[in-house]
Amino acid sequence: MAVKAGGGLHRLARDAPIAPYGLWRLKEARRDMTCTLIMGMAESDGRMLWHQGFCALALPGATVNRLNATHLRDILRVFVHQSLDARGKTFVQGLTRRLVEIGFQGEIRIFLSPDPSAILRDNPADFPLRFQEILDASKPRTVKTTRRQQNQPKEKTRIAGGFNRVEI
Repeated sequence: MAVKAGGGLHRLARDAPIAPYGLWRLKEARRDMTCTLIMGMAESDGRMLWHQGFCALALPGATVNRLNATHLRDILRVFVHQSLDARGKTFVQGLTRRLVEIGFQGEIRIFLSPDPSAILRDNPADFPLRFQEILDASKPRTVKTTRRQQNQPKEKTRIAGGFNRVEI
């Protein structure tokens, strides 16, 4: 299988392990001033978002558990797409849990919307502005952690993000 990646082809061996889609483009996300990454389920949305100037990573199916800390090195904020169907909620829960497991210290924001490709089809000329408005309206995700530290309560609530950590 070959997929277009920037100026060339990214070839995958037939027996290659399943991995998040777009890993080879994460250098671009790290070079961006905001070090922001959008995460969703559909590979087609990932490709379309890169084409529209947004840094994205697609995590279809079982690839959420293949995400590791090195993938998110230097990323300060992730926007997680929650689609409007039942799979969207399951995806967000699984991905949020995985981000905590791998020790992601950046900000996690969840945005609920139709698939980005559907938004593009509705009005291609206004897509970048409309999609940015959706991202800007998202709120930081509150994550419950169960890490127990000496002389600390069993469970604490914090706002995800190393620089936004707030005890509640």
